[in-house]
Amino acid sequence: MEPTRIAIVDDRPFVSEGIEKVLAGQGGFEIVFHVERGGQLFKKLMFLTIREQPNIIILNIQLQGMSRYEVIFRLGKQYPGINRRNICLDY
Repeated sequence: MEPTRIAIVDDRPFVSEGIEKVLAGQGGFEIVFHVERGGQLFKKLMFLTIREQPNIIILNIQLQGMSRYEVIFRLGKQYPGINRRNICLDY
């Protein structure tokens, strides 16, 4: 069985590294890439084949630059096969 491919969009390295560690310990997951901003997400996605694209994208609720709503809207239009999840980590 193929691992679930995941991309993380978060500008806080300790958060994305923590998510990566938790998922690595579970098995069955592959972190495809990590970017800090929504615009970077689309730059990465356009160079991936459909088989290389993440199955799930974990988004920080407070993105810099492009809002999470813009990211979710564009993902739905350009990449409808990718699941989008929002994470709210507020401290």
